[in-house]
Amino acid sequence: MNNNKMLWVLGHKVTYVETIGNYSLLEVSITPGIPGPPPHYHVDAPELFHLIDGQMDVMLEGTWHSLTKGESIMIPKNSVHSFRNSLDRESRFITTWSPRGFEGFFLEFGVPVDEEEAFERSVSDEMIQGVLTGCGKYGMIVVEDA
Repeated sequence: MNNNKMLWVLGHKVTYVETIGNYSLLEVSITPGIPGPPPHYHVDAPELFHLIDGQMDVMLEGTWHSLTKGESIMIPKNSVHSFRNSLDRESRFITTWSPRGFEGFFLEFGVPVDEEEAFERSVSDEMIQGVLTGCGKYGMIVVEDA
């Protein structure tokens, strides 16, 4: 039985993987030319990025780190971070965090990939405003001057 959910979240394709235990797991396909999330931090969980295809840049506390296939970076909780795709093709990574809870952000602000105009809706001004005003309930704090 496959309980995975495929969603467009802020212009990136996210596969939510149902897990057991007190952690969450996503596979994220980073769309070229679409920025990652605004610089932010998580108050209650560290986050791991593990690149499985392509290349990506991860900003951690103002410094950009380039990852290539097979490389990982751990983001401590309360550390400002973001990511971007540095290629002209899709890149994919796995992200996980513990304890559970932040997955609710993706489930609330994601648009199922099979819905009409899902990608466009995921990057609409209305969605971005909703993310900026609602992400705090999931422990995600956007930093204006990062």
